[in-house]
Amino acid sequence: MPRPSLNLFAALMACLAAWVGSAPANAQSAPVALAGQISPGTGGGTYASFGFVDVNRAGERLSDVVFSAAVSGGMAPGGLFVVSKTPSLSQQNRAIALVGDVAPGDPYPFPVTFAEFSGATIIYGEVAFLATFDVPGQTGGAGIYLADLNSGALTLVAKVGGSSPAGGVFQQLGVPSNHCGDVVFAAASGLSELVVTHGIFRSAGGVVSAVALEGDPAPGFGGAGIFESFGDPNCVYFSSANRVGFSANVVAAGSPSISGIFRYAGGTGELVAAQGDPSPDGVPYGAFSAESPGASFGKLGYTDGAGLFLFPENGSSTAGVMARLGQTAPRTGGGTFAAFARGPALRSTDIGTSLIAFAEVSGGSAPSGVFEFHRIPGFPLSVSAPAIVGDPAPGTGGGTWSAFSRPAAADAFNPYIGEDGVIAFSADVSSGTASSGVFILPEPKTLAARLAGAALLALLGARRRRTRVSGFSPPTVRSSPRRPRS
Repeated sequence: MPRPSLNLFAALMACLAAWVGSAPANAQSAPVALAGQISPGTGGGTYASFGFVDVNRAGERLSDVVFSAAVSGGMAPGGLFVVSKTPSLSQQNRAIALVGDVAPGDPYPFPVTFAEFSGATIIYGEVAFLATFDVPGQTGGAGIYLADLNSGALTLVAKVGGSSPAGGVFQQLGVPSNHCGDVVFAAASGLSELVVTHGIFRSAGGVVSAVALEGDPAPGFGGAGIFESFGDPNCVYFSSANRVGFSANVVAAGSPSISGIFRYAGGTGELVAAQGDPSPDGVPYGAFSAESPGASFGKLGYTDGAGLFLFPENGSSTAGVMARLGQTAPRTGGGTFAAFARGPALRSTDIGTSLIAFAEVSGGSAPSGVFEFHRIPGFPLSVSAPAIVGDPAPGTGGGTWSAFSRPAAADAFNPYIGEDGVIAFSADVSSGTASSGVFILPEPKTLAARLAGAALLALLGARRRRTRVSGFSPPTVRSSPRRPRS
């Protein structure tokens, strides 16, 4: 009778072979949007340049990609757009909101219009975004909206001047995230702009509540530290109570402020990492990025500029190091990582987690790129370079990528049946027929091969353990204790 493990592997390989065989040949070569293309809803305007990007799996569609863009000509100078790509790589393009549109939800007693879009995230057909308003005779007006892509409705979640659960009204709003279904955001509120309380807030079912506030005790500091300020938060489905992750500055009497990474669920917080404490490889953490951390299936990806970290690491309850400055950057001709200037993104599969980040490179043949760090429990870290400066930019008539935005990533669900995650980013282009664009990298064949190889290794490892092969020992997870704080 055949061994169960071999039967499992044969079935896995059959599924992967069927998927790879059906993958479109041009799956890696279709841009989402390019400078010079018609921008929908703008009366004939064309995309001129691109800003932030986010991407999400969308059921039977390959992906929904949301992005901001400046527009040349037409009736609107810019807007927030979404492109839905199908498995056949056909596209549906539409505008979510345009500069100059009347802002719905009556943010002021009189009509105001959208002036700029400063950030957006997408999950299952809903887009959360931050917009500023063009208010006659005033500055600083802003609101957070939730867009329903199915109905087209825009719902006002919070606004500058709107009531805050921390008291007074919101005076400042940060970039939101709705990756857990609820909308989370950093903000400052008070009776005036001169005296404010910073905090992390959450909107669930239309009710806004505070997650953590300036002056609250910061967990992990023995009662001696209090929150001072906050970075942008993130949160995801598939985690206990939809945990909210964020960076924050903490102060204690007689000590300078330090930054930390925190995770909150149901009003209870935990310290993930603190500036000055030893990281998993013993190097003290530096100050953490104020950008939202990557989040996927209860995990957080974060950076202190000198390293990229995953918490908790697969198969462990502690953090792990995914990359360090000075390590070799693949496909750069011997270049090494010189800076991790942006917060990373995460995506998960059934057998591992990928951290995706923009990095600057020293030496070698490319000054920067988008890199992927894939961790499978019990196996060495895999590092790849999905996109680097100098690579051909698809759809641009021979142009090459010259600069990248912060990448976004969609989770990979059920990878054995072909639902691979994707990476999306905006990029500047040298030469060619377009100066910039928004691009998506499904990489189905690459992911399939990696998953098949990893599954084979895992099955062989399980077989060795069952037969007690002499000399085999499971891999160990390296960790360092956090320095106690008093």
